[in-house]
Amino acid sequence: MKTRLWARRSIAIGVPLLFLALGVGTSLPAIAASGSDGTRLYGELTAAAAAGNQTAARALADVDAFTRRTGAKVSSAARVVRFDNLMARTVGVRGFPPFYLNVAIEDVIDSPAALDAYRAARLGELASSARARPDERLTVKVTPAGHRSVEEVWSALSRAGLTPISVMIDVFESTAAGPVWKSRFTHLSENDALDAFLDGSGGNVVSAVRGMLADAHAGESDYNVSQLTFEVFVVRATGRAADVLAFSADPAVLLVDSETAVAASYRDVAAHVRVMLPTVNDSVRWGTEP
Repeated sequence: MKTRLWARRSIAIGVPLLFLALGVGTSLPAIAASGSDGTRLYGELTAAAAAGNQTAARALADVDAFTRRTGAKVSSAARVVRFDNLMARTVGVRGFPPFYLNVAIEDVIDSPAALDAYRAARLGELASSARARPDERLTVKVTPAGHRSVEEVWSALSRAGLTPISVMIDVFESTAAGPVWKSRFTHLSENDALDAFLDGSGGNVVSAVRGMLADAHAGESDYNVSQLTFEVFVVRATGRAADVLAFSADPAVLLVDSETAVAASYRDVAAHVRVMLPTVNDSVRWGTEP
């Protein structure tokens, strides 16, 4: 489990799922970036696992299982950088197969027209998946419609039977001139599993964030925690395809984008596939786009 409080008046860069393919918070990403000799990379991973690095041990087991399943050779690992067209999405593919790939959606959602086109394509993709495999477990990125409180989004997830696995929360201060954006809070669960922070009601999540902010800004006269409100920027969740499709029609939801659909296209390329989905610009999401 990881949480992060972004500094006031700073912008969080990136998307949920900020995990590097061969580890979280370890030196393993540096190993992966050090060259294209797969045998050497595999040896360094093996040595790290033997030295007691549990993240390395899990990654090594994943790579071994992948090579057994696909027949891929670690000695053939080489850096790849290319662009693919995948399900009406332009994606950038980078990494060192068979170890890992980073697949980043290149689409920019910076206008209402771009949002409408992207949302229609993703809804069609989701509907097709739900019809063909209604019980398939999907991992999706959810963008709320406009300003939505944590409680609203958590209630919508609960009604649909979806499980939150990471979240980014916008923190606003209530002022006489209206809400003022203060910071963006990120929580990433371990191994994309429900944890104590995410479990329970939206009110519990807000209480936890409020408490962390109170501790982080204790003694600051210009930071009044009682005047803060909390909204979901994006949340990642898992659920049955049929339930995800029903959830996409909830008034609290602007966009549902499937990581699973993208990752499935590369499942036989690398043991670890990290999918980075596009973000809807705030001005579009909040309806302030001119």
